[in-house]
Amino acid sequence: MSFLFDSIMDQIEARPEKLAVWTESGSFTFRELYDYSAKVAGSLKRDGISKGDVITIELPRCREYFGFILGSWMLGAVFVPSDNSYPDDRKAYIAGDSKAKVRVTPEYVAKVGGTAYTGEFVRTSEDDIAFIVYTSGSTGRPKGVVHDFRSIGEYIERLKIVAPPDEILGFANPAAFTFVVGVTNNIYLLAAGCTSYIVPADVRVNLNKLSEFLAEHNVTHTFMAPAMLPYFRQ
Repeated sequence: MSFLFDSIMDQIEARPEKLAVWTESGSFTFRELYDYSAKVAGSLKRDGISKGDVITIELPRCREYFGFILGSWMLGAVFVPSDNSYPDDRKAYIAGDSKAKVRVTPEYVAKVGGTAYTGEFVRTSEDDIAFIVYTSGSTGRPKGVVHDFRSIGEYIERLKIVAPPDEILGFANPAAFTFVVGVTNNIYLLAAGCTSYIVPADVRVNLNKLSEFLAEHNVTHTFMAPAMLPYFRQ
């Protein structure tokens, strides 16, 4: 397993009842996240997913998204963040270009259940691919950018300096899950044992609502473009 995966497993063992992720459609404690991720891994395994295989996650900003991140890593697989709001041709292109063996849609999520994966977690190295993020395609076809465990681990180590885990009571993540910062923030919070509050779609684009959201959930940290700060402070 990678250092990142091991860190997440350590947090699950150390704080099973702590809230791991909150979304407007539901939440997971660290224990619940593990249990669901094991069921995800079981479903993916039955569908032929193994080390190095690719899945696309074509879901909204929901708690299940996290289960497919962790569940894919249990098998040594690679995930590609996507979004069910994308046009069908964009989703199909990303799935085809990345050679995804499974496309995780809301319909696929509905079938997850039954026997959880109970095998050994697949060992990965720091040079193995963790996930692939596709560009917007504004200058042509979207291009897949590969991120290995080493590069993500180094980025997360720098995040620990900017946002030490023991100072985070709650982290609000308004970034898109298809944006590399959105992905890495989510992974960092799991590895650090912190709670991730996923900002609802309508709140992300309304600074007044965002301010209320941060106060309501006692959020101490968030990600925000510097250009937004003057308006947010007003």
